[in-house]
Amino acid sequence: MFFTTVTELTNILFKGWNTHTWKDVCTSAIIICALTIIFEGLKAGKSYVKLRQQKRHEVAKEEDQNNEFGLEITSMRAELIAASSSGAEEIKIKRFFFLCESLIHMFNAVFGYILMLLVMTYSVWFIVAVVVGSAAGYFISHPVLEHLTAEFFPPEDRQGDHSSGKGDGHQEGFGSISTTGTNQGAVL
Repeated sequence: MFFTTVTELTNILFKGWNTHTWKDVCTSAIIICALTIIFEGLKAGKSYVKLRQQKRHEVAKEEDQNNEFGLEITSMRAELIAASSSGAEEIKIKRFFFLCESLIHMFNAVFGYILMLLVMTYSVWFIVAVVVGSAAGYFISHPVLEHLTAEFFPPEDRQGDHSSGKGDGHQEGFGSISTTGTNQGAVL
């Protein structure tokens, strides 16, 4: 097998998906690029679900510790905490998050195998479409994931993320390089 640049491909993934002209190849490449962008978005979505579950668990644990130390809380808040931390409710929520994570993983695996089969056609155009789609998907989904992550980890909670020292309260970007040259991003 070797890489090829031909436009004449038959039965690419299923019977009937054929390319005969450059227009067909370009259309197929755009579809492949879109599939790859979705693939990258699913990976970011799975990370978001895991972070949300982790943060929820940390908050519940923190509230339990606050109750153990005898901190005063209002009766309404105590009722809410008791209702949310009840055993059956907690199990339902954990199962829901696990179900969401499992579904995203399933779709991610399907998209991954489809993309692998497309690369295995050895068409240079399809390989380029997968690489460009992966880069575009990361370029789109990573900032969205950072924005959503900020909901759970404010700038002061992020590992190693400090203000730039310019005196204007400006925060450097999540995962940015400071003026001292040190990486100030948290690893997800």
